[in-house]
Amino acid sequence: MSQLETSPVLLAKSQVEQGAELLARALQNAPDMKFLIGDNARMLDKVTLRFYQAVIRVGLLYGEVYTTPSMEGVAVWVSPENTNFTLGILFRTGFLTAILSLGFRPMLRFINSSNYVQKLQKQAISGPRWVLVYLGVEPSQQGKGIGGILIHPILARADADGVPC
Repeated sequence: MSQLETSPVLLAKSQVEQGAELLARALQNAPDMKFLIGDNARMLDKVTLRFYQAVIRVGLLYGEVYTTPSMEGVAVWVSPENTNFTLGILFRTGFLTAILSLGFRPMLRFINSSNYVQKLQKQAISGPRWVLVYLGVEPSQQGKGIGGILIHPILARADADGVPC
């Protein structure tokens, strides 16, 4: 698929569940998710889907979420003014509940890895920045340029505004 064949569209609120299922399939073999979840059998279960639904809600409320018209992938972005996740943000989006429902060890792994990643981000970029929270492409569609299509709108806007990602 070339960039001329499809354009990214904003994910609708009604597509949160479908988007979460896509992310779960797309990321079920991702090393970071295997580390977080810690159990291959749980990569597609309801608890993990709840996690991805919360991730998408974070993007819908505090950034932008892109997909393709036939939903071959999902890119979840957080805007520069929303990169500091407060307890209120985590509660409002259901993210806090989703993390707690993963269990004690996955929750600790998530907190520790998130703190480390945020520390590295702040070292690399001290000011406002777009953050790509998750990018996933349907496994059967990977390698066709869909990921690039999904991140293009924010990369173009960030370049035009002089804001890093």
